[in-house]
Amino acid sequence: MNRVLAKISMKLLADTIFSSGNSVPGGADITLRTDRFGQPYVPGSTFKGLLREALGNLLCWTGSGTKQDLEELMGHQGIQPLDSDRRLVFGDLRPEQRDLQDSDYSYLRTFTALENGVAKQESLHTAVCMKRGMVLTGLLICAESDAELLEKSMRLIQSVGLKRHRGFGQVNVSFRVMEPIRPCSQVAAGNWIRYRLRLHTPMTITLGTAAPTDADRKNYS
Repeated sequence: MNRVLAKISMKLLADTIFSSGNSVPGGADITLRTDRFGQPYVPGSTFKGLLREALGNLLCWTGSGTKQDLEELMGHQGIQPLDSDRRLVFGDLRPEQRDLQDSDYSYLRTFTALENGVAKQESLHTAVCMKRGMVLTGLLICAESDAELLEKSMRLIQSVGLKRHRGFGQVNVSFRVMEPIRPCSQVAAGNWIRYRLRLHTPMTITLGTAAPTDADRKNYS
């Protein structure tokens, strides 16, 4: 099965909140997710969840696929393993422009709930919003035969992040195949390159057989 490298582009049509799940005492109640360099990003796992929902809806509405197609592309939900040549590989989505300052991409916004026309007691909270107009891009590896299906699915992703049903997080997502990925058997032999990896965050490595079961898999941190 031929696999290709594709580019995902997500343009923010409205202010968007990609929450980190953390707050700053005395500052924002909801903060943006950033990497160790302080740059904003959307994890590949987050985009995978959005695409799973959109792809599932497309397959259901059009009858163009089954639950098995969804699981071969996205994997099983939960811990049940599934090995498939169609499995998608996601990268993180990051701003096209690098080395951004906080004011370039975000601002602090105040929210409150109303009760009888006035602010509800203890409802005031603040959130860091990513500014509309930002473009985030990332890479995706997929089977060449699935590219058209993925392109159609991504068109269905229209809102993301927190408060996306309150006018926030409206987006336009595009998908473009860039180049084929050559299998190892077609890559010319070369000299060995010695390198060293330094982990900045914990990593888990799963080892198992070619067709592992839950009992066969072992995680090492």
